[in-house]
Amino acid sequence: MKTEKRNHPRFKINQFVEIDYGHERYINAQGINFSRNGILCKTDEECPLYGTVLMMMTLPYKKKTRIINLEGVVNRSVHKKGGWETGINITSMNHASKTVFDEVLKIFHS
Repeated sequence: MKTEKRNHPRFKINQFVEIDYGHERYINAQGINFSRNGILCKTDEECPLYGTVLMMMTLPYKKKTRIINLEGVVNRSVHKKGGWETGINITSMNHASKTVFDEVLKIFHS
């Protein structure tokens, strides 16, 4: 595997996330990896490029799990065998979600 030069390292995840387009259209997704800037997931359907999405995902936090909410923009939607590889650039999240997200990134990074 060749080394990539990235601003923020990626961390593998294996979990379901939910993508919401804000008008009662939900897409289930399987998380592949995430970094400080974004999330890569596998979806059953194509997500429109540059579409704004709301996401919910569960992360391990202090011996429990916490659901975080974030907003992002689809910056990649490539058809792969068995579904779509969808990249979402994180644009915002509330303070509580950001606190959990940052703590989880520290754990993965150590």
